[in-house]
Amino acid sequence: MLALPLLWALIARAHLELAATARDESHRNVQNLSHAFAEEVRSTVTTIDLSLSQLRLSWLRHPDHFTQVVDELNEHLHGQLKINVLVTDARGIVQFASSGKFSRPVDLSDRPHIRAQLDSAGRDRLVMGQPLRERISGLWMVHFTRPIHREDGTLAGVMAATVAPAHFSRFYRNIDLGANASIALVRTDGVIVARTSRSREAHDSGSTLAGAPYTPDSPPYGVFHRISRVDGIERYYGWRSLPEYGLVVTVGQAVEDAQARYAGQRSLMVAIGCAVSLLLAAGGWIALTAADSRRHAVAALAAAEG
Repeated sequence: MLALPLLWALIARAHLELAATARDESHRNVQNLSHAFAEEVRSTVTTIDLSLSQLRLSWLRHPDHFTQVVDELNEHLHGQLKINVLVTDARGIVQFASSGKFSRPVDLSDRPHIRAQLDSAGRDRLVMGQPLRERISGLWMVHFTRPIHREDGTLAGVMAATVAPAHFSRFYRNIDLGANASIALVRTDGVIVARTSRSREAHDSGSTLAGAPYTPDSPPYGVFHRISRVDGIERYYGWRSLPEYGLVVTVGQAVEDAQARYAGQRSLMVAIGCAVSLLLAAGGWIALTAADSRRHAVAALAAAEG
């Protein structure tokens, strides 16, 4: 019967090894996918930034033909990216909006992504705002802005490009990490730009996450294990940062889904352990019964001879 504890100790050790194997495989998968997701985001943001640079030149030179310029830009993107364009003057008052007409002046000077450019003091940098509901279209959008400078360096206004948060969630369709996988695009201040998981209809844009890796001083990439602060699901996460844009991408696989790959092997080992245990127990009972029968036979023989 001493074999039973040894048997189950070996099964328990095999379970731990399978769990570690599943964890390691998940870490490799989420890290590789986070790298691919980061490259897709980098490509998108670079396209938006180059578009802003070209659009502001067109606005300064040919404002009367700007609608045509914006339409041609979206045609050249072949539907892979839909950019809505908005232009303000140096006070933050909207002068052009491709997403819809407006019947009265719209002041966006209080919007952080606009205000950052109005207060830029001659600096030329890309600003990515948090997802906000547009005052003209009423849609939730992610905003990218650059200042418009005249030839003498004075501020002429702000050029803004807006993209639906769902655009950054398209990558989710390209991964297969189980029913509870998730992806997220997060600014380094913790604001969620876009997030998608199969179990949630809302994408949580605009919510805030705290701590690593959503801080400027976090390493450029890595993995971590955490219960999601958004939906409460325990996951293995891979992350990769885009420091040039102040962004972090994450790809998560639910621990339950990662471990499910080896569930069959674990169940098989338990079944084998139970079967062997029953055989050992039956063998032990037969041995004890035989030994008891021998003792009785010996005792009876001794009594007969006496």
